[in-house]
Amino acid sequence: LVVEFKSIRGFIPASQVSRQKDEKLDQFVGQVLDVIALQVDRRKKKIVFSNRMANSSGKGRQKNTEIFEKIEIGEIREGKVTSIKDFGVFVDIGGVEGLVHISELSWSRVRHPSDFVGMGDEVKVFVLGVDQANQRISLGMKQLKKDPWVDAVDKYKIGQVIKGKVSRLVSFGAFLEIEEGLEGLIHISELSHERVENVSDVLKEEDEVDVTIIKLIPEEQRIGLSIKQLTRNHEEYTSEAETEQDASQVEGVSDAAAQADDSIEDVQGSNAEEESVVTEDNTIAEESVDTAGEISSDDLSQHTQEERVESEEASDEVIHSEDATAVSSS
Repeated sequence: LVVEFKSIRGFIPASQVSRQKDEKLDQFVGQVLDVIALQVDRRKKKIVFSNRMANSSGKGRQKNTEIFEKIEIGEIREGKVTSIKDFGVFVDIGGVEGLVHISELSWSRVRHPSDFVGMGDEVKVFVLGVDQANQRISLGMKQLKKDPWVDAVDKYKIGQVIKGKVSRLVSFGAFLEIEEGLEGLIHISELSHERVENVSDVLKEEDEVDVTIIKLIPEEQRIGLSIKQLTRNHEEYTSEAETEQDASQVEGVSDAAAQADDSIEDVQGSNAEEESVVTEDNTIAEESVDTAGEISSDDLSQHTQEERVESEEASDEVIHSEDATAVSSS
């Protein structure tokens, strides 16, 4: 039911209207009802009322008061989901109903309470507040699980590369679920090095992507993520790897050239040694020839002398013969 209270528009959930099982809501149109405020949203100027709680009989109210006195803040209760609304879930915890606001259902974002619980579900709830005077109970469900932001500082660091699933798209970026209850934002400017007009051109819901953490503010429950930075780091790494590979190849060529120079020097050294040996051999040969020449010349000179002596001796014999002939003639 939609109601007005002092010019303020309010809403009474069907589950909070006092009526018989077969009564329809249409019969309450135009009637003045007693109500109790269950929830007030000053920013949106909205109020949620309960007619059933306001119309509780003295006996029923006394019974509710006894139940309220037994409920303590911080305790965990089991209950049954009796109503699901856009703003939250009503849970019966043993004769009285409490409200689990949509923001208290889970640490992660809940689009609609019906995505999280169903009618008639048996659930456990955490008592956040008890207002005995107005007979209101505030409940929570996310408090039954550890707040993921408590360990976020220890688990995640700026510059760390992580994987997540796109949980929702908005005009200014995409929210990525890093783990249950923990979301980070990829701003549209961090999606690509190129200009992105529509986030949906780059990502789709349920996409799993790798990102780099560029901002981490646990006290504000904010994590900034980037795909662009990740690709930039990859390109820098690839460039460095290529540079190192080129340098290695150049070094390898230099080493090969050095080895080639060493080989050439070795060959030149061997040739020099061979030339030296040949030179020495030629020198020895020349000396041998010269020595042989000298020996031949001496032999020839000695032979000439011997011939001269023989010639002189022959001349002497002729002379002696002529002298002898002359003496005989005389």
